[in-house]
Amino acid sequence: MTAEALEAGTGSPAGGNTSPGGSGGSPSGGCGEGGGGGNQGSITCCWRNMFSCTNLLRILNKLCKWKHSRIMMLVVFKSAPILKRTLKVKHAMMQLYVLKLLKMQTKYLGRQWRKTNMKTMSAIYQKVRHRLNDDWAYGNDPDARPWDFQAEECALRACVDRFNSRRYNSTVDPDFEPLDNCVTSVLGRPVELTEEFKKHYEVWLQQEVFSAAIDWDQLLAPNV
Repeated sequence: MTAEALEAGTGSPAGGNTSPGGSGGSPSGGCGEGGGGGNQGSITCCWRNMFSCTNLLRILNKLCKWKHSRIMMLVVFKSAPILKRTLKVKHAMMQLYVLKLLKMQTKYLGRQWRKTNMKTMSAIYQKVRHRLNDDWAYGNDPDARPWDFQAEECALRACVDRFNSRRYNSTVDPDFEPLDNCVTSVLGRPVELTEEFKKHYEVWLQQEVFSAAIDWDQLLAPNV
């Protein structure tokens, strides 16, 4: 779906222009300028398409944030021109998420792209939150380019699989099982004795119980 379709309202499910009060538009008669039905020159748009595009951009931001390998995929597939065309849609929230995606890629797009898109750079400065140590506008892309992005993606996938298997699978790794500190449940748990221990049980009883000097009064005394 292109930016022109969103502005003109041609991306409605019915396939035609979305008229005010129609089945493809918003209940108030469109989300563009001049929502009145008598104004023939008003610009309307399909609110469903706008809502879907905004949510897709939000999901893309969540998937790519702080993930250099996925940001590199956006650069490889040349998403910057498509996102730049999306800025033609005059919707504040949609433009914010588009500018966030462009900010992620700016460091890898090169100095020439930054020179020819100063208007987009100014919009990022005005509308996107910044940090003191941000180097997105002046970072040296050869030094910042993560060439081992496949290893980073594999490590991330391994962490996600480990979390899912620990949280949702029936077979749990013993290292991640919670420790039981309750005395009653520990003493009441059935213990499987080995055959060697059963064979030498009397020897163990003589050495560990009968021969040991145990002060039973002190052992059974309540703790004060």
